[in-house]
Amino acid sequence: MLIDWFTVAAQAVNFLLLVWLLKRFLYKPVLAALDAREKGIAQQLQDAAAKKAEAATEQADFQNKNKEFEEKRAALLLGATQAAESERKKLLETVRSDAEALRAKLQKNAAEEFGTLNQKIATLAAPLGYLRNRRRPSGRRSNLYWARAAELSLKRSRT
Repeated sequence: MLIDWFTVAAQAVNFLLLVWLLKRFLYKPVLAALDAREKGIAQQLQDAAAKKAEAATEQADFQNKNKEFEEKRAALLLGATQAAESERKKLLETVRSDAEALRAKLQKNAAEEFGTLNQKIATLAAPLGYLRNRRRPSGRRSNLYWARAAELSLKRSRT
């Protein structure tokens, strides 16, 4: 087999020319596009990392504010509960003292009324002769006796 050195040299020159043309017109633009894409991806990653960090700080701020809000809410709720409890105790004490005063007043009025009724019964029953020859009962029976006697004397005096 014979080698034609001219064809080999022409093919080598042709190959080198093709490599140079590809490098100049195809490889450099492809590399430039790859570099631009790589830079864009790196920029997007940086932006994403920055946004992630910003979101983390905002989340931490939100959690801190939420915690502060919960603490303030708990403190206000505790304060309101304590104030309501103290107000309830004060009102209960006021109601108890008012009820005790009213009870004492009613007992006093009842005792006065009872005394007045006893006097009226005595004055009304004495002239009618209910008590002359009878023994006076004492205690609760006496109160019922006097009340009944007063009732009868009032009925008789009206008719």
